[in-house]
Amino acid sequence: MEFSQRHAIITRTIRIIGILLLLPCAVMGVAIDVAADVYGDDQGVEVVKGWNQCGGYEYSGPTQCEDGFQCRQQHETYYQCTPVTKTKLTPTANIADPTRPPDASPEPTTPSLPPRTTIRVDVKDT
Repeated sequence: MEFSQRHAIITRTIRIIGILLLLPCAVMGVAIDVAADVYGDDQGVEVVKGWNQCGGYEYSGPTQCEDGFQCRQQHETYYQCTPVTKTKLTPTANIADPTRPPDASPEPTTPSLPPRTTIRVDVKDT
């Protein structure tokens, strides 16, 4: 059996179990918000909350993530809303000498050696 077939069977089984678990609540009149990971934005578009699924194999829900998140592929069959990274790599100034431009090479230094120490050992024959 292929991975996609196994995945489909497992997904259907989980949905059935979920329905069976929620059935007593529905009979008793208890309201449960099953889609708490999705909400409508100002324009009425369904938006996925951060860290929730936004795509993948047999996914049929919304694919737009809330502000600050974007839908990224986590696995070949699963997409998730993850935080947008705003990392921009820029050269930084030399911390040791802030007046030097960032692209300047460091000045060569002469290694300093420790002061010379002489040890005298007297050996006596016994």
